[in-house]
Parts: sequence; C-alpha cells; structure tokens
Amino acid sequence: MPLKPEEVLQVAVLKLAREVISVPFRIRAFDRSKDFSGHAHIFQKNKGLRTGTPDLELIVAGRSINLEMKAPGTKHLKSHQPSDAQMEEMRLLREAGAYAEAAWSCAEVVQHWRAAGVPLCSIADEIAAGRDRTIECRAPAKPKRTTRPRAKRDDPAAIRRMMRPGGSADRDPNLLANRKLV
Repeated sequence: MPLKPEEVLQVAVLKLAREVISVPFRIRAFDRSKDFSGHAHIFQKNKGLRTGTPDLELIVAGRSINLEMKAPGTKHLKSHQPSDAQMEEMRLLREAGAYAEAAWSCAEVVQHWRAAGVPLCSIADEIAAGRDRTIECRAPAKPKRTTRPRAKRDDPAAIRRMMRPGGSADRDPNLLANRKLV
C-alpha cells in the first residue's frame, strides 16, 4: 500500500532530523491514521495519545517541539488545515511550555526548529529544500485498476421462472432475447 502524502513528509522529516540536528536528540512519530484492527484508537487512547496529538515530537536540550504534519502543497486548502482538536492540543502544549505548530514542508519544519532554538547545521535549509523537491517529484500512487462490468447472466432457474405462465416473459416477449444462459 503506497504511503499517503502526509506519511511521506513524516518519513522525510525523520531523515532530515538525522542530517541537520547537531546535538543529541530524540524524535518520535505518531501515526493515528492507520487503524487496521478497528480498535487501535482505543489502545492508543489508553496509552495517552488523544485526538489531536501532533504527528512528531522532537526532544532536544530539554525542550519539546511538537509538529502537526500536513500534506505537502495543501497549505492553501481549508480541508488540509489543522482540525479543531489539533489546534486545541497545540494550544495546551504551548501552555505547558512546549513548542507546537503545523508544517506542510521540510523547509517549514526547519524554520520551526530554528524558531524553537534547535541547533542546526549550517546547510539545513538547503538539505530541507532538497527533501521537498524529492517529495514533489515522487510519482503519484497508481489508481486502482477497474474491471469491466460482467454481462448480466441468469441462471437456468431464473429463465424457467420467466417462462412460466404469468412470468415476466409473458409481459415482455423481448425480455429473453438478450439474456445469456450460464
């Protein structure tokens, strides 16, 4: 199953962190969109993950930087803005002293890290721009191949029911003309 655009950005940011952050750090990614069992959100809630939890948490020099990742190139779309639950969670994190924002590209992530005081290498912006170009060039997922609809076929019992006196063949003699037997 191909990755969604938001997941592609998350993976790029995880790699970016390893390349540009010049001090020891921990980074965690939370993906609440995958729920194969139908019960994953219940288990995650019991572990402390709530609706609106930001996708990435970077801990560096005793500071927590939380970023909500959004699909690249969709910043202008209202449907791809942080939800009310995400905005509320970011507000609560800020009140607790953490840095919390939304990002739509690797370049924005670097800007947020810099604003939060994360020590970055001197070419962090160039590396982020390269990652963004890689994401943009990524081939879109192939659409699922659709099959042609099968010709309608009736089983012999249905044909016999139509042929009975008073059956649908009596009402419409052309009904059986285009039918195929199984």
